[in-house]
Amino acid sequence: MTDFGEEPAGESSNLQKRSERDGQYHKYSMEQIQRLDAFFKKCPHPDEDQQKQLGREAGLDHMQVKFWFQNRRAQAKVILIS
Repeated sequence: MTDFGEEPAGESSNLQKRSERDGQYHKYSMEQIQRLDAFFKKCPHPDEDQQKQLGREAGLDHMQVKFWFQNRRAQAKVILIS
């Protein structure tokens, strides 16, 4: 902190970035992961209606389901490549 009660510029911006990022992170429960993964095995590219329905069943927002599938497809691709 400086004499004026402010944080140095670098520290302030780092804390702000971290808090914004941390606020958006969602940890899925095992039941949610199992439900999403089972659906992924049947259909790795669900349409928007399927994502909304799956979100309601799993207690997730449509966008959380959308991004989970996007990340899971990327993870599956990496596994196939290596």
